[in-house]
Amino acid sequence: MIKLPIKSVGKKLQKLNLFRLIGELEQINEERIEECDRRSMVEEAVVACKKAIKEHLQDFMIENPDSSYEEWIRELHPDNAEYVDSQVIDHRLYAPESDHRQMWNEYVEQIVKKFSEKRVEAKHVLPNYDRKAP
Repeated sequence: MIKLPIKSVGKKLQKLNLFRLIGELEQINEERIEECDRRSMVEEAVVACKKAIKEHLQDFMIENPDSSYEEWIRELHPDNAEYVDSQVIDHRLYAPESDHRQMWNEYVEQIVKKFSEKRVEAKHVLPNYDRKAP
């Protein structure tokens, strides 16, 4: 049987624990880097989508200057306007935080000032799930 001094065994155990801790910290760091990469990809996708929506709005308003918010949404997202009442769109598009509603209002306020009556205020609309028959 090999006898090692207790101090020597303690130091070796400390080194093993330290190596394990370093390995765990490296794994945590890698996971953080991956999470940052995922968040960055999501942010890039959101920016690209908002840009595409804004470009669609500009093109739509050039071609249809007298149109309404609901008409624009029906063209941009027909699946959010498939209701029995042709003036109804998905209630979420009237929410205060709706990017679509905010873009519309910015456009009609800044670019087409004479159409300020086209501004769409946030409102609470009860969901209506009465879809058109296919």
